[in-house]
Amino acid sequence: MNRKKSLIPFFGVIVLFYLAANFAHPVTPTLIVERGLDSSMFGVALAAMMTVNFLFSPFWGKLCGYIPTKRIMLIGSIGYAVGQAIFGAATSEVMVVGGRMFAGIFTGGVFTSVSNYVVNTSGDSVTRGQNLTTLVTIQTVASAVGYFIGGMLGVISVEAAFIAQVVILAACGVIFL
Repeated sequence: MNRKKSLIPFFGVIVLFYLAANFAHPVTPTLIVERGLDSSMFGVALAAMMTVNFLFSPFWGKLCGYIPTKRIMLIGSIGYAVGQAIFGAATSEVMVVGGRMFAGIFTGGVFTSVSNYVVNTSGDSVTRGQNLTTLVTIQTVASAVGYFIGGMLGVISVEAAFIAQVVILAACGVIFL
């Protein structure tokens, strides 16, 4: 029971993280059009990020056995914020793909360490299952709401969505610690 209460603030930070992680998605097509880049860049950039995320996740998973997962969440969140700043400032296709690949390295760290943290702080298998279900539910709902917020920020400007994303991702990293 006490461990479950200790996860409530953690889940609150997870909500903020997944909200912010999705602020840029609705404005990415506009960013690509405004920069005069090829329309295929939307798919190429996402594929680059997801591929690197996939490739680096085992590295981060192994690292979770050697350093505290909260530190990996900090590193991952800050790295993701930097990658998104590069992406948001991109003026060329190489910079778009590079920024997204950089972000992908660190998203793998956050996703892996968050799951690892939940598993390690949950006592028995029933509680572990409940906490993992809560985590996945938060990821799904907060991501959807993050898309909405990102779209609303995009009405102000594309830059507003990226600035909010970078600031909140970096703040989440510090709060995780």
